[in-house]
Amino acid sequence: MGKFKGKFTPGPWECSNDFEIIDAHGFPIASVHSICIKSGWQQLGITHWAEAPNRAYIERSDDEVRANQKLISAAPEMYEALKKVLEVYDPDPAVIPIRKILRKAGGE
Repeated sequence: MGKFKGKFTPGPWECSNDFEIIDAHGFPIASVHSICIKSGWQQLGITHWAEAPNRAYIERSDDEVRANQKLISAAPEMYEALKKVLEVYDPDPAVIPIRKILRKAGGE
């Protein structure tokens, strides 16, 4: 089971008041934005907003941005919890999705 080792910044991570996720020392890890620019907007049926061709935007509510921020900040704890589940239930086929998630999250 020790083969899963994340390449990410160790937790715990917390939410700051300005939509950032910060590490245990208060340094920013990531930001969650309320306005997102997207290429390929025509295929998604989104109204064009920007002057640049093939760009569009969507504005997210503060509640949605905060929920995304909380989900991201919980990632290290979820990673560790999934590793523990795998320790108990591996090699049960039911944990195959957990192995895939840990590999994806760990940068493998």
